[in-house]
Amino acid sequence: MPKPRLYFIPGTQCDQRVWGKLWPELRQFDLIHLPIPLSASIDEMATHIAASIEEDRVALIGFSLGGHLAARLAQLAPQKVARLFLMSNSPCALPVEEQQYRAGALKWIAANGYQGIGQRRLRRLIDTANWDRVDIRTRIKTMDRDL
Repeated sequence: MPKPRLYFIPGTQCDQRVWGKLWPELRQFDLIHLPIPLSASIDEMATHIAASIEEDRVALIGFSLGGHLAARLAQLAPQKVARLFLMSNSPCALPVEEQQYRAGALKWIAANGYQGIGQRRLRRLIDTANWDRVDIRTRIKTMDRDL
C-alpha cells in the first residue's frame, strides 16, 4: 500500500530545505515539495502549482507565501484539496510596520541591488528563543543565497 502524500509549498526565498527538521518526523508519508513558480500573480502561481498536482483531494501544507498560494489554490481548484494547513500566514493585510519595512527594502534594492538577507531581517524572522540556533540562521542564509 502506498504511503499517503503530503504536498508542501515553501515561502519566499525558501526551498525544500525549509522543511529540513520536519520531514524526518514524517517518514510515514510520501513528502512532495512544490516549488514556487515565477509568475506575475498569485493566481498564476496557484494555477501552475495546481496543474503540477496529478491527483485530487490532497493534503496541502503552505508556509508564508506558500500559505497564500495554498489558500488560493484551494479557492481556484477546490477539488484538489482535502486538507489545508497554513503556517506563518494570515488572510489579513500585513501590519503597517511590515509594509513600511518592505517598501523601504524594495527602494534600497532598486538603488543598490540585492546583497542577501541581513541581520535585521533575520531577527524579524527568527523567534528570540531560537536566535542562538546557528543551524536555523545558516539554513535561512543559505536558501537566500542560493535562490
